[in-house]
Amino acid sequence: MDSDFPNKALTSTRFSEMNSQLSKLVLEVLSKFGLEFCTPVQATTIPLLYSSKDVAVDAANGS
Repeated sequence: MDSDFPNKALTSTRFSEMNSQLSKLVLEVLSKFGLEFCTPVQATTIPLLYSSKDVAVDAANGS
């Protein structure tokens, strides 16, 4: 995570930079809702999911 990035809940990784792993439609919807940057969990797990890896995540907030 970039220490200069102002929002600590997000990474400096953009959804649009995910090596074409997300479809154009998904990217359009994310953009429509103003979602540009990934959370740490998204930045870590999306590439794993697209490489057919099993993923389990534990959220600190209980969700």
